[in-house]
Amino acid sequence: MFFELTKFNFLTSSEKQIRKFAILVDEGRVSDSVIKEKFKVIKTKKYNEKNAKIIIKNITIASYNISRERTDYQTLSDEALVHLVKFIKIKVI
Repeated sequence: MFFELTKFNFLTSSEKQIRKFAILVDEGRVSDSVIKEKFKVIKTKKYNEKNAKIIIKNITIASYNISRERTDYQTLSDEALVHLVKFIKIKVI
């Protein structure tokens, strides 16, 4: 499968593409600037609750497949998650 990084995003990419992206990041085959750009796009937009949940799920899938030692990636993904949580309605029981 050919993986086109320029078309990758955490909202519309399939789970298979998310995992492929994670593998490439973990292997160091995705530059820091590309990783930063993928998360910058997320942090500059507002989302509805449905899309925010999809992106959170996909970031979580990717993070699970990337070594915790990749703090460059983990920091950016955590910042994006904090941004996305703002769009989730939390019900207090």
